[in-house]
Amino acid sequence: MAGQFAQAYDAEVVESCVRQLLFIRPDKVVVVDRLRAVAGKELPEVQWLLQLPSPPTQDGKALRASNGKSWLRCRAVLPGGVDPVIAATPVKTHRASFSYPGKAEIALVHVLEVGDETDAGPPAQVTAVRAGREIRVTIAGRTYTFAADPQFTVSAGGAK
Repeated sequence: MAGQFAQAYDAEVVESCVRQLLFIRPDKVVVVDRLRAVAGKELPEVQWLLQLPSPPTQDGKALRASNGKSWLRCRAVLPGGVDPVIAATPVKTHRASFSYPGKAEIALVHVLEVGDETDAGPPAQVTAVRAGREIRVTIAGRTYTFAADPQFTVSAGGAK
């Protein structure tokens, strides 16, 4: 699934803002965000926000939170950001803010893993690389290609 939502931002700053989502059954979601500034400009710092039901714990390079019945693990897998900042919200949840320096174009890749119970188990092996304008995400030996053309297709390759 992909959506263009640049209209949510100042048209003098953001030319394009596309989110691509890939659900990998039974328990993973890949989120690819592509942001592009208006020609001749750079984007300001970008924050990618995640709402959590409880204070998260560090799980390697990931954050993990639970509501007591299920868990969620989130990690950035494309280099370029800084460690997330965690803050309590007025509605008794917590917000993780992943920050990225401004550039003319930014690509962000985050992986969410979810499960029932409270034991998250080991994280999936995930890598992400930019290949030209495409982004290739490999999870558990299978590579998914996220296209940057206006159709923003996601295709699955064979196992590596």
